[in-house]
Amino acid sequence: MKIAASKGTEFAFECHYKTMDIDMTDFTNVCAVIATVEDLPAVLEEIERLGFGIPIFAAVEYCQSVPAEW
Repeated sequence: MKIAASKGTEFAFECHYKTMDIDMTDFTNVCAVIATVEDLPAVLEEIERLGFGIPIFAAVEYCQSVPAEW
């Protein structure tokens, strides 16, 4: 299993799993997702469409927030 991560977030967390670019996966071999606020809408839509129960973590920058509906 791998972690799918948005570009630029791979240095924001530490793990023992391999990481892969969020744009290069079909989410079948992914155990978690780290997404930027910009990537969240597309990632949420795709994972819901697929019906996968993959945990999604938002990588926010200073002064950013995740909208309440997510």
